[in-house]
Amino acid sequence: MAVRKTRIRLSGRTRSRRLLWFVALALVLAVGIWILFRGGNGDKIPQPAAKIEKSAGEWVRGTIYDSRKKRLAETIEQVSVYVRTRETRSIPETAKQLASVLSLDRISLESKLKQGALRVWIARQISQEQEDALGRLALPGVYLKREWRRSYPGGTMASHLIGFSENGVGLAGVEHQYDRLLSKLKEPQGEGGKARTDLVLSLDLKIQQPLEDVLAAVRRQGTSCGQDMRVVGCVLDAKSGSIVALGQLPDFNPNDFAHYGSRILDSMMFKPMLLPETIRVLLRDSAAFLKADDEVEEYGGWSLIPQVQAGKQLQLITALNLDRKIYADFYSGPRDQKPFNGHLLQRNRDRGLDMLPEVSTPMTLLVGLSTLLHGLPAGEPAVIAQTVHSTDQAGQPVEKISFPGPPPRLVQKGVDRLFTAMGKKGSFSTIYLEGKASGTIPEENAGDVFIQDEVVFADIPSGESPLVFLLVAEVRGYAPFSRENTLKAQKINIRSLIDEKMRRIGILHMVSAGASDLLSPEEGDGENWQCRGTIVVQGDKVMNRQEGRKDEPVKMPDLMGRSLRKSLRMLEGIPLKISIAGSGRVVQQSPEAGTILKKDASCQLVLKQKQLEIFKAVSKEKTMQ
Repeated sequence: MAVRKTRIRLSGRTRSRRLLWFVALALVLAVGIWILFRGGNGDKIPQPAAKIEKSAGEWVRGTIYDSRKKRLAETIEQVSVYVRTRETRSIPETAKQLASVLSLDRISLESKLKQGALRVWIARQISQEQEDALGRLALPGVYLKREWRRSYPGGTMASHLIGFSENGVGLAGVEHQYDRLLSKLKEPQGEGGKARTDLVLSLDLKIQQPLEDVLAAVRRQGTSCGQDMRVVGCVLDAKSGSIVALGQLPDFNPNDFAHYGSRILDSMMFKPMLLPETIRVLLRDSAAFLKADDEVEEYGGWSLIPQVQAGKQLQLITALNLDRKIYADFYSGPRDQKPFNGHLLQRNRDRGLDMLPEVSTPMTLLVGLSTLLHGLPAGEPAVIAQTVHSTDQAGQPVEKISFPGPPPRLVQKGVDRLFTAMGKKGSFSTIYLEGKASGTIPEENAGDVFIQDEVVFADIPSGESPLVFLLVAEVRGYAPFSRENTLKAQKINIRSLIDEKMRRIGILHMVSAGASDLLSPEEGDGENWQCRGTIVVQGDKVMNRQEGRKDEPVKMPDLMGRSLRKSLRMLEGIPLKISIAGSGRVVQQSPEAGTILKKDASCQLVLKQKQLEIFKAVSKEKTMQ
């Protein structure tokens, strides 16, 4: 009996151990299943759409406005959709529901989900309506990815001035200066963390548009002659030193800046340029009107100006800051003061210009000539006018960097008459000074490069705030001894191209003076990034789905025989890099019509004016004469 009792006790202990092992195993399995189905990256299963609340300490990059409170850059919320295939109850049912909401092909989507990937991206940049629909379905395994994205509504408009940013850091232009301003400001605190800081610029989009039209016309003529041309233009308020408009071609889209090289991204306003003899003569003769401390020069007529002393020429160059590099508040590069390098090929020794610089930068020249004609305030040109905090909508002005030394003392009447005598009269009482210069400029990793610079400076009357305008067209690789290239270059009459736009620019500036204070900031698009169609991810192809249509690859439209304006409208919304050669109607296009466009595709359009159209244009011109 004793042996039997001992065997019964051992059997009870074994059952207890087995029970404990079973409970522990059940707990481990339960924790594993909870971790697997909960998701570990903080993403949320779609719920009915609601405004996303910022967590404590979260900072959102502010909005940048032009002087009329139009949005130039903003931070928006972008929502994308992906699927964790292991968490779906039924792949066919999930594919059916997603295809219905996102207007995708159900069979293709189901095949994509069955390929075995743990995470499958379905669509990016969905609309607010699609987000709400997915929230109501609450499909298992379907997630929304929400992130902040910097957007530039104007695309290429004033891109070299606005700049670009990535991952919340400004890398160029005003975006770069935005970070520097915030580091100096004592940021006010709002609910849930820091308050947003917006910027208001002196840039006026209504003036920016005609300026870019001028640049496009100039470059179109240059490229039609087979020239490698870059062109930059800037409009400056001569009373305040504020930048009203600035453009450069070729330009870039800051929404996709990583696809461009440094030659396109760099601003020409701060790169060396050759000074035409016309401008150097103006500076030489203007030195005669530099006032000494104990005398006042009298104007005796431009043709009677004697040989100006070299000392006075040097004094004027220093007073106008033409012996140093002038920057602006949107400049994001190093502020070095190395001497200018470059040499003019044709120099007239008999004109007494040896003491004057041969090389400058467009920004330095613009500020120097503005100071000469209007006594520009002693400060660098600036485009950032105000900082506006969400807790204080009044706005605070931004101080400019001051120049060292006093402004020059000139006999202004003599300088004005000299400029009028040397310049050419345009419409709306505009006076132009233009010239060309050929020579060499050293470029990094390229040595000395032949270039030809054509410069147009204009003084535009605009009420109490006169405007000054500078345009520089640079032809790189210009061969100065080639007769063929010289003849082609002479075909471009830049002044006649821009003259018709100056009247509009002057009037717009007079109307806009003081009007910005009466305008309210332009509102954004809402809670979510609103796009015309969902961008669907499918291999290396760009799938642009329009609302209410089944997804289909983007095809190249037929542009043959169409005008440039009509062609660009037909290409609107298609992510292409477009290059244009010639003028008139499209006679050749690449890719061909019907070609399925891949991601980052390039498009080339060759335009040619028909002989009949040329004949009609010439006949019309003769009739008008």
